[in-house]
Amino acid sequence: MPNICLLPAELVPTHAKHIHQPVALLIRSLYGHPLASASWQNHLATILSKELGGVEMPEQPSCFHFPSMSLALSVYVDDLTLSGPQKIHGKFWSTLQKHVQLEDPAELSKVLGRNHVSCDQGLALHPADFAKQYVELNEQLSGKKVKHFRTPHCDGGTLVETDDQCVGQLSASSAKLVMKLMWLGRISRPDIMVAINTLARNITRWSMNDDKRAARLVGYI
Repeated sequence: MPNICLLPAELVPTHAKHIHQPVALLIRSLYGHPLASASWQNHLATILSKELGGVEMPEQPSCFHFPSMSLALSVYVDDLTLSGPQKIHGKFWSTLQKHVQLEDPAELSKVLGRNHVSCDQGLALHPADFAKQYVELNEQLSGKKVKHFRTPHCDGGTLVETDDQCVGQLSASSAKLVMKLMWLGRISRPDIMVAINTLARNITRWSMNDDKRAARLVGYI
């Protein structure tokens, strides 16, 4: 079934200016289109399989193993992270670039907001830059400097029952804050997931007590 899209004002041709909400046939998926990510994923997976002999790992979607080259590839939309013998990397990228337009590969550093730091035992996951962004965002929205805490959870006596009935200062920004927190917890901070989940449950009923919980958590981060 063909897809149609509503034309923005700057793209409406002169002969269609008189039409209210003109539309056009969508020939190619645009960024943000519901099917764009699936089309790209299928396209890339086909190339990795047919041209490079990749096998998608059953329990790890978007992760591919290349038995003939002893390589593994992690795919997150257009962020590709390759692991395996360094001497094979050049051949892999040159083959893939024949079929997909890619930037030149770079040394492993930051992937999805998380730094990868080499150490004696291998790689250490280091999300400090992303954590600092969250702290700065919290300070900006709350107008308060973050106070350091050694644990992510509020002490029982600091949460007053009557404050559950009062709308918190950060209520309007709660979803934005929690989503950023969820990403930080997901990429390498399991120690804060319980505190994040507590806040996530209260996004639609954010109270002054949730302000306190958020302040405590950001102070720990």
